[in-house]
Amino acid sequence: MKIDKNTNKRFYLNWRWYYHLVLLFILVYMFVVAIKYGVIKEGWYKNLTDNNKYNFILSYDAMNSFFTTHVNLLTFIWLTIIILGYDKIRTNSNWAWTARNLILNWNILMFLGFLVGLIFTTTRLANQLVLIERWTRYQTIVTVVVHFVVPLALVIIYFFEQNSCYYQFKKLTKYWNELVLVNIYPLFYLGFVIVRSIIYKKAVIQDYRFVYGFLNFEKPLFGSSSIVYLVLLFIITILVTLVVHINIMLYNNLCFNYQNKSSKTNQLKSDQKNLNQKNNNYKS
Repeated sequence: MKIDKNTNKRFYLNWRWYYHLVLLFILVYMFVVAIKYGVIKEGWYKNLTDNNKYNFILSYDAMNSFFTTHVNLLTFIWLTIIILGYDKIRTNSNWAWTARNLILNWNILMFLGFLVGLIFTTTRLANQLVLIERWTRYQTIVTVVVHFVVPLALVIIYFFEQNSCYYQFKKLTKYWNELVLVNIYPLFYLGFVIVRSIIYKKAVIQDYRFVYGFLNFEKPLFGSSSIVYLVLLFIITILVTLVVHINIMLYNNLCFNYQNKSSKTNQLKSDQKNLNQKNNNYKS
C-alpha cells in the first residue's frame, strides 16, 4: 500500500483541495438557483398559475423527492468532509476509498437515469422534466450541471486521487461489504418512493406521486402484477448498481496503474539524473 500523496502538501497548497471546494460551491449554488427559480419564480415542478396556496410546498417537496437531489446532498456531505479534513484523511484508508466509490457510483446512476429519460423523452418512463422544449434558461443550466458536469468532474478528480488502492478481481468476494453498501441507498430510495406514493394517494395528490414514471408499480411498464413488477425493480436496481460499481473498480485499477507507472518512471528519471551528475562530478 502506497503512502497517500496528500500528505506531501498542506491543503491550501494542493490544487485538488481547491477542486473539491469549487465543486462544493457549484452544488450549493445550483441548489439555491433551483429553489429560487424552480420552486418560487418559474415553477419547474408545479404550475404556479392555478392559485393553489400549497403549490410552493408541493413544488419544494417534489424537488426534494428526486434521486438527483438526494445524490447531490450525499455528494455535498462527502465533499464537505473531504474539504474540512483534507490533511487528515488518507485516501488509502478503507472508509475514504469506499466512500469515494459509492459517491461516484450514485452520481453515475443519476447520470445514466437522466440520459435514458432524455433519449426516450417520455413521461411514462421518467417525468415531465425530460421535456426539453419546456426548459427555461436557468432550468437548463441547473439540469446540465447537476446531471452531467458534476458526475464528469467526479470522474476526472477520481483519476488523480486513486493512486494507492487496487482491486484484486480474483478475490472479488473480499469486497462484498462495499458491494452491499453501494446498494443500500438505491434500494432505500425505492422504498422511499413506495412509502411516499402511499401517503400521496391518501392525500389525493397525483403530481410526482411516484416521482418517475417507471416506478409506478400500479401501472407497470410490462406485465400486470404490481408485486412482480416491484420485485423486478429491486432486482434490476441491484444488478445495474453492481455493474456500474464493477466498472468503477476497473477504472480504479486503471488509475492506479497509470499513476504508479508515472511515479516509477519519474523516479527512474530522477535516479538516472543523479547518477549522471555523480559521474560528471567524479570525472571532473
